[in-house]
Amino acid sequence: MIHFKYTSEELLTIRVVDTFGKSDIKRISSFLEACYGDNFSKEICFEIMSDLSTKQMVLLGEFCQKIPYEFRIDSKSVFPAW
Repeated sequence: MIHFKYTSEELLTIRVVDTFGKSDIKRISSFLEACYGDNFSKEICFEIMSDLSTKQMVLLGEFCQKIPYEFRIDSKSVFPAW
């Protein structure tokens, strides 16, 4: 499950509070397209609030590599190399 939080005009924080899956990717993609369109000067911060499985971490990492925005992942867990 994810939560969206506007941190500033330039930064959007997305909190992953439980699990991360393909339905979350669809929600995030729709949200980014609707709110930002072609404005790629935004930064997305993913705050991981729970322990994700390796599969979920890889899915999030691969998704982040594909989005046209700057991103960072704040997590206590170590993310695998993409």
